[in-house]
Amino acid sequence: MFTEQRRIEILTYLREKNEVSVADLAGKFNVSLPTIRSDLTFLEENNKLTRTHGGAILNKKIGEYQTISEKKIINTDKKTIIAKKAIDLVEENDTIALDSGTTSFELCKKLTSFDKLTLIINDFAIANFLSENSTFKLIFVGGLIGRDINSTNGPKALSFLDNINCDKAFISCESFDLKKGFSTFDENQAAFKKRLMETSKTKIMLLDSSKFDKVSSFTFSKIEDYDYLISDKVSENYRKKIVKTTKII
Repeated sequence: MFTEQRRIEILTYLREKNEVSVADLAGKFNVSLPTIRSDLTFLEENNKLTRTHGGAILNKKIGEYQTISEKKIINTDKKTIIAKKAIDLVEENDTIALDSGTTSFELCKKLTSFDKLTLIINDFAIANFLSENSTFKLIFVGGLIGRDINSTNGPKALSFLDNINCDKAFISCESFDLKKGFSTFDENQAAFKKRLMETSKTKIMLLDSSKFDKVSSFTFSKIEDYDYLISDKVSENYRKKIVKTTKII
């Protein structure tokens, strides 16, 4: 196993356990103790975890930046649940604004059960998949390419959306906090998400439960901005606090 892949899987394992030991990880990945210590040091330096005596714990409160490679393999079960719920809001002939990201990609796979949709998209992976697996009308938003997020954003992308009107927008985020709202790590991406949401009559947030009670660098919207919040799991405490104008699915 390559170093990068092992470190991604260490983070996945840590998210499941919340706390791990060096010995446990060395046994699980069949590598030496010094190798695991080196991995944990690297991950701590990148704000992914906190080292403890003999192991590491997960950083829970601060939203974590994750590469596309990481996102593809973590919380896939949660994203699948969200996509299955979200598809029930889609109707034939809808014009849909679909945000970039791995949760949106799960939804785009479910969308192929429809015949006639118009999709406004800025994610290259989604564009490639739908161009090969659907007969939808696809409108790709041009702009600045964010190589680390495999999608477009920036001023030209925002201008492109000025004359776009959609029935529904499906938006995702990196973090959610009741007071701070929905946030992400990239300023251009935050501006794009906000503008994409504003193109649509019905606004829908796709949020997996691992992102609750976290804050990333740039807030782009609040819970009351959405008609629906779709998640794999929402605690009763959150259900009581979330405004009544937003329906939880």
